[in-house]
Amino acid sequence: MFTEFDFEQDLFDVADICKSSGADRIAFAKQVASQMRALEADLPDEVEAAAFDLSCDEMSGVREALSFEIRMCHQVSERIVKNIAFDAPAVAEPFLQDSRALTEHFLVTATPRLSGRSLRAIAKRVDVSEKLAMSLAAYGDEKTLRALVRNQSAQWTTEAMTLVQRRFSNADDLIAEISRKSNLSELKSTFDPSDVHAADLAKPNDAPRKTLTMEMMARQVRTIQGKGALDRNRVLKLAKKGGRQYIIATMMVAFNRNEEWVRSALATAPDELFARFRKIMKLTDQDMQEVRKILE
Repeated sequence: MFTEFDFEQDLFDVADICKSSGADRIAFAKQVASQMRALEADLPDEVEAAAFDLSCDEMSGVREALSFEIRMCHQVSERIVKNIAFDAPAVAEPFLQDSRALTEHFLVTATPRLSGRSLRAIAKRVDVSEKLAMSLAAYGDEKTLRALVRNQSAQWTTEAMTLVQRRFSNADDLIAEISRKSNLSELKSTFDPSDVHAADLAKPNDAPRKTLTMEMMARQVRTIQGKGALDRNRVLKLAKKGGRQYIIATMMVAFNRNEEWVRSALATAPDELFARFRKIMKLTDQDMQEVRKILE
């Protein structure tokens, strides 16, 4: 049977706590966390001290219980935050993912010091800001970035997506997920759209080589997108210099569909396809006339 600690009788003696059984210390951790949630701003020093001692407990189960129970507290002292956040993943995960006490500044500065499951927990937070997403893009592993891409509430920028695409250029599935997200989201870009390199395009008047498959062309377009440069001007250059095939490749990337789907849509519902393409790429009526002409 667990011991019921009496807070009113000041049972915050560290020695007494350490002498109790693991089960009792876990029960005590839950009791302390309950007091922290109830009192918040008026938290007595002795309750905070007890929580800190528990966050240092040699038994991971005690620290895990504390982490889970205080994750909904709006206020947690800095020393407890640091103890839990930088603990083993089994302890830190629930706190890193759900704690309301963690500020953007703390999470951004903590990211370089964390790894693996701890970073994935942060990537799943409902309040991932642009700065935090950028930090995760810089330091997270592939699994972390997959979790971040799938987090519908995460605030992304084109710069963060580009960084991920550069770091994991060989992870085709991850790049595809990022491409889909970039087509579905309104992103803020820090890139200069005029930073366009002719080397990304086929040479003027040169048809793509026979060995260059449509998927390879789409990959080239996706690379341009990853640089944050797949804007209206680039689309028109691709169309004029690459011809019909590059327009189809660009549509494959824009809609995240395969060649068969694009060609089928062009044949069965061209007006709807062009309207969606124009909206995604922000093309003008004159731009679309040029695109249609090249496709004829």
